[in-house]
Amino acid sequence: MNNKIILNECIQEFKEKNWLDLSYDEIMEIFSSLYITRELDTSYSEIEDSIVDGGGDGGIDSFIILVNDTSVFTEEDIEEITFNESTEIIIYISQAKTENSFKENALDKLYISLEKILDLELEENLLSKRFNPMLVEKILLFRNIWKRSVRKKSKFTINFTYSCKAEDTNVNGSFRLKVDQIVALTKERVNTGNINFNLYSAKELIELYSKPQHTKLELVFNETPITIQGRNQEEDGYLGVVTLADYYKFIVDIKENKIREYLFESNIRHYQGDTADVNQKIAETLEHNSSQDFWWLNNGITIIGSDCNLMHKTLFIDDVKIVNGLQTSYTISKFDDLAVNDDHRSILVKVIRSTQKETIDNIIFATNSQNPVSPTLLRATGEIHRNIEILFGNKGYYYDRRKNYYKNQGKPASKIFNIQDTAQAIEAILNFGPARARSKPTTLIKEDTSYNKIFDKDNIQSFLNCCLIHQKVKDCIKRIESADERNRIKNFTLHCSRILASILTCKNEYDSEDIKDLNVENVDCNTIKEAFELFESILEDYINENPDKNIINIAKANGFVQCINKKLEEHDFHE
Repeated sequence: MNNKIILNECIQEFKEKNWLDLSYDEIMEIFSSLYITRELDTSYSEIEDSIVDGGGDGGIDSFIILVNDTSVFTEEDIEEITFNESTEIIIYISQAKTENSFKENALDKLYISLEKILDLELEENLLSKRFNPMLVEKILLFRNIWKRSVRKKSKFTINFTYSCKAEDTNVNGSFRLKVDQIVALTKERVNTGNINFNLYSAKELIELYSKPQHTKLELVFNETPITIQGRNQEEDGYLGVVTLADYYKFIVDIKENKIREYLFESNIRHYQGDTADVNQKIAETLEHNSSQDFWWLNNGITIIGSDCNLMHKTLFIDDVKIVNGLQTSYTISKFDDLAVNDDHRSILVKVIRSTQKETIDNIIFATNSQNPVSPTLLRATGEIHRNIEILFGNKGYYYDRRKNYYKNQGKPASKIFNIQDTAQAIEAILNFGPARARSKPTTLIKEDTSYNKIFDKDNIQSFLNCCLIHQKVKDCIKRIESADERNRIKNFTLHCSRILASILTCKNEYDSEDIKDLNVENVDCNTIKEAFELFESILEDYINENPDKNIINIAKANGFVQCINKKLEEHDFHE
């Protein structure tokens, strides 16, 4: 019984720490998925968006799709990906229960659903009759990625997870047989051998929750590194060479025999794979060229730390961020011989001690812009985003310009907004474009025209309220008792946010000044329910006029937005 009691305490601490007003079932879903995928650096918002449970969930609670460690939510996201042999796809299909034991009926539901999910002849209209819209959208994304990965011979992994409050993972033979049947069915249909089914009892969940995220490491140089004083007392640098063996021990957790993923969170690129030309050349140099020192042939590594202490040849670094040299680091990590054999060839390493956000941004930008990089990945370093971060911070909220920056500092999840979510909220509310925000979230930031329209410095004072309105709507949706109604309206959170903005301002066409002046924190669910009721009546009329359109397509249709605008023009707002 101890594990169950301790897990309950961990979940309660997680809820209080992140200021979450959710039911125990909802907390369990988010808690388990977040910590199971922790090594992949998933964020709270990514996990929240993966939840598909409720009516028509087919026994699935969350459906996470990761390509090269980046979450995929829309077809537009897929179009941004270049699939090849080095592309790594990881799918998590998860069940999370608050029951005290693992149940066979949960596996039965999953098996029946998989027969349909993995049957490519079952098209969207047939899937929609069996599953809720949120799950259907995940299934369609999964299938698209699956087919592309087969054509391009990409690495494809499916992880089934089942979490509950059982004391341990001891299950009977019948349960194990059903797990084997699920794995066998998936292997047969998907035609990949990398299919896993993992059980997480209270014991495993406690271990994941308690596992420390070490960010203080020691780096041993060949000789005492050169110390270069910065322009102020808070910043300086160190320059020197490190043997390949010592650098391997710095980036790889020897006990677990895996690279320390968290060191690379601030690096713009992820690992491009063994087949990438540059990585093949690095590997060839490592394996065959021992006559010339490695650092002569490589640009080296850039590290940022919040604090550094030098003792002779060893540098103790806090909050380690490797911001350049990821491809080299990952390639080195694959040479397991370095764990046991000294390789006296060296790599050039520069370490910068700084906690100044502007300095860190400039270093990341400079060290990653020497080669072609998508402008989308570099937006976060812009001045307007630093200003938004300051503005949000002054109000007690956190603008996550770099993924999981504030999560890793222990800030409440309910107080954190990332760039993508902020852009969608602004587009839906200030630009009256909920359909575009729903269907093309990547384009909002990628294209200069839409990006400049959204992140208009003249409207910056209204940005936080846009985020809060959208958050209030999402929170209120979670309290809807009917699972069918809840799952339907989850597709329209941005549309409801736009409607709520009109109700709060008592205007159909409000402006940024109107939004800025709102006291959104005091808006209660009764006001939001008024927005929901108005939305439902508009949706019902639209469906009657367009019976051939399904919920997912309606959410992405500009025609539906025009219908909303027309109804709001006719609506009698009251002060």
